[in-house]
Amino acid sequence: QLLQDDPLFEGVSRPLLAHFVHYEAVLQLPEGATLLASSERATVQAFRLGDSAWGVQWHPEFDDDGVRVALEQDRRVLTESGQDVEALITAVCPLPDRERVLRNFVTVVRQRRAV
Repeated sequence: QLLQDDPLFEGVSRPLLAHFVHYEAVLQLPEGATLLASSERATVQAFRLGDSAWGVQWHPEFDDDGVRVALEQDRRVLTESGQDVEALITAVCPLPDRERVLRNFVTVVRQRRAV
C-alpha cells in the first residue's frame, strides 16, 4: 500500500505489486525518514530519508526470471521455513511497475545531480 506521493512511485499502479521474500526486514524507520509504503507482511516496505535516499524491501531490479532464479537459489532455506517453492515460482508474474520504479529512480537522481 503506497501511503505517500513520492517521485519514486510516480505513475505506478495502486496497489503496487511486488515480489519479495524477506530474510531481514526494516522494523523501525531511521530517524527523520518518511514511510512511503507498507503491506500486511511488512510494515516498512519503502521509505525516503531526506530528499535523495530511498529504501525498498523488494528488488525492482529483478525481472520475472531473476525472481525465479532467486527462489531456486534459496530453495533449501525456503523449504526449511515451510514455504512451497514450486507454488512461489508458479506465482511469479510480470510486474510492469517494476521498471517504472527503476526509471523514476534514475530520473530523480539525474534531476537532483543537475541542481
